[in-house]
Amino acid sequence: MNITEFLEEYQIKYWETGSHHHVCKGWIGVDCPQCSPNSNKVRLGINLAGKYASCWVCGYISLPNILMEMTKQSYKTIKEKLGEINYQTKQRKLANKKLQLPHGLGELLPVHKKYLKNRGLDPEKLKKDWGIEGIGLTNRLSWRIFIPIHQYHQTVSWTTRSLSDEGLRYISAKPEEEIISAHSLLFGEDHVRHSIVVTEGPLDAMKIGFGAAAVFGLGYSKSQILKIAKYPSRTIIFDSEKEAQKKARKLCEELECFPGETTRVVIDAKDPGSAKEKEIKLIRRSFIK
Repeated sequence: MNITEFLEEYQIKYWETGSHHHVCKGWIGVDCPQCSPNSNKVRLGINLAGKYASCWVCGYISLPNILMEMTKQSYKTIKEKLGEINYQTKQRKLANKKLQLPHGLGELLPVHKKYLKNRGLDPEKLKKDWGIEGIGLTNRLSWRIFIPIHQYHQTVSWTTRSLSDEGLRYISAKPEEEIISAHSLLFGEDHVRHSIVVTEGPLDAMKIGFGAAAVFGLGYSKSQILKIAKYPSRTIIFDSEKEAQKKARKLCEELECFPGETTRVVIDAKDPGSAKEKEIKLIRRSFIK
């Protein structure tokens, strides 16, 4: 059985080449069950030859997971009808664009470790859980912490955090250096399950731990909103300053139209990255499930 026959059996509406401007030759289009179910926006494409899926908003997606979500059938049933579908196809396709890492990348130096410890963070744990590294003296990114950005456990972009609060705190990969734009992703989403705690910066998310994800500042994108909206329980914890809270309220308003519950939390600390352990434990106990 081919993909179109499979979709017809389960009465899943699809579009063929020429029937919608999103559908290219060799593909069929369906509504993405993650970002736009039953919308007729046809954001998700299924490649007929390679048996992989890609959404205009979500990026490359596991085709087995998508088919299970749309049909409510088990992977075993789908495999019996369609044959082997590789979960890793999306990672091979992403690799067609080369990731360019910054110069001077290496181990965390004492100065990096001191900075992290001063913020109440464990350098070795961050290295193990999040893959951070250090950058020493270079032309562009001297004395920064390298923070890889993952999608489906593959590094697709990166950002860096200065060891000083003067100047640009974060400098990220240029468009030609990343596989997927960081501003269409959520830092840390690979570790989010039922609930999500949304922060501004990656260090804030790392301080809270798995279950938290960052939008890389106050200029969040529509793609990031749609990713956050997938979770039934959403908690927005931006910095405590006035402008950040204004943006947090706006984000909550934009999420109100989606199913689920959105909560804005103002913490005692200046930002989650500098919060005391007692406050972090309360956040985790209250909002991460």
